[in-house]
Amino acid sequence: MLGRRDAARLVLAGSGYVDDTAQHNLYAKTDLLFPAGHDGECVFHSVSLTVAFKNSLTFYVTPIVDGVALERQYLALPGNAAASKQVITRELAISIPVIEGANGEVGRVSPRGSMFQLLVETLWTVSGAAYLSIENADVEVEVVRESRAPSAQ
Repeated sequence: MLGRRDAARLVLAGSGYVDDTAQHNLYAKTDLLFPAGHDGECVFHSVSLTVAFKNSLTFYVTPIVDGVALERQYLALPGNAAASKQVITRELAISIPVIEGANGEVGRVSPRGSMFQLLVETLWTVSGAAYLSIENADVEVEVVRESRAPSAQ
């Protein structure tokens, strides 16, 4: 779904209308992913996001593991409205901080869990040359324990 920032209107993705110079929010979540099955467990290391665009964009990417939103990451993509569309892939680490009392953050570790989802948010101004498409999102995982099939009775 796309939401206009300057008007109380929602636009269904895939349907179009002309609205030059309006600001739009993009709020996109991937489907739930269970890499090791529903009762399996994985370590989630990184996510790769591939985006096609023209204008400069700022993305906020939030990995979600087992329903818990992890640290939101900032991704700036320089663009040029006069140029043809660019396709860029960025890899972002998925990690949580290790805090030690008054010392603060002393390191980072990759989270473990069974379910993964990715939230991508951005705000951009639509113009005649604007273009935005999230082409692909991949997550790098290490399977710790596979899902077990129910035993036959």
